[in-house]
Amino acid sequence: MAGRKPKPTAIKQLQGNPGKRPLNNAEPQYPDVNVRVPKGKLPKDAQLMWRAVAPLLASAGVLTEADLPALEMLSLHYAVARAALAEMIRDGHKKIIDDEEREYTISEGIATTTTTADGSIKKHPAASVFRENSLAFRGYLGEFGLTPAARVKIKVGGQEREQSLAEMLFEAVYG
Repeated sequence: MAGRKPKPTAIKQLQGNPGKRPLNNAEPQYPDVNVRVPKGKLPKDAQLMWRAVAPLLASAGVLTEADLPALEMLSLHYAVARAALAEMIRDGHKKIIDDEEREYTISEGIATTTTTADGSIKKHPAASVFRENSLAFRGYLGEFGLTPAARVKIKVGGQEREQSLAEMLFEAVYG
């Protein structure tokens, strides 16, 4: 499918359907969701993210049973990125020497690169893991409307009523 991904009807309704295109009334409707953390599936950091995000999404009417795998992936990417960051911080506070005499350098307390005995610079393995999972996490946030850019068009509260032609003309003439 070429072009932009279509927005879910729930997101369009929250945004007020600015394009005034007809809403998909035949979109599948899934049952409301239980926002409890799935038992035994998520590490601690992922559970914290789930507990922070799931109630917000459910109260906005965006989260359904069908969205739980995406929410699980969002939470897992967050946990993996946090673990990679913790590893870089841990390595940044100590000198690591192995058979190649590698030394991690510190960038604001985080080990991001290594310098080997021959002077070449290598990226910390956890830096790539952190970046990849951060980007995936940001993508899932956007899917759920949880970034400032994704949220800017969403209107909370009652939907604005569309004006009739007479009302628009009256407003144009009399301000």
